[in-house]
Amino acid sequence: MKLGKAVMLSMGILFLVSCETETPEKGVKYNDDLLNMIDRLDDKVESMNDTFDDYVAEEMNAGLSDLKKQVETTKKEVEDHGDFFGDAALQNAAMGYVDAVAKSVPQYEERVKIESVDDADYTDDMADKSYDLMDEIQDRIDNANKNLIEVQQKFSTDHNFLLVDKEK
Repeated sequence: MKLGKAVMLSMGILFLVSCETETPEKGVKYNDDLLNMIDRLDDKVESMNDTFDDYVAEEMNAGLSDLKKQVETTKKEVEDHGDFFGDAALQNAAMGYVDAVAKSVPQYEERVKIESVDDADYTDDMADKSYDLMDEIQDRIDNANKNLIEVQQKFSTDHNFLLVDKEK
């Protein structure tokens, strides 16, 4: 009799686990949650870029510190979010975006160092290097963003929901 109860209990647990099914609504939530994580990181990227408008060393360093912290936070959030019913494509694309930002941190550090130089010591070569660094950063992040959008579109098709631009 005890064996029968154990089998019945395990069948009940199996039934509860098997009730977790994929739905378009769950796909939308999964997508939105991941994109909210990426949006918080993107906000820090934009804030970092904005610090170069005034070239105030303290602001650039504070922006860099905030960006580094957000990269680590977002990386952990995306990792912890997991895949969607075995589909890790969107999670991987989101992590690709995080990695692109993380790989840009050394260029940001170098750019902050260049832009923190006193005006009297600032050279045309430094200006050229700073612009080249920004181009590298922008290209890397733009490519990761483009990939994320493409994967997101495929994810929405694969999981039966439409993407709606909330900006409009």
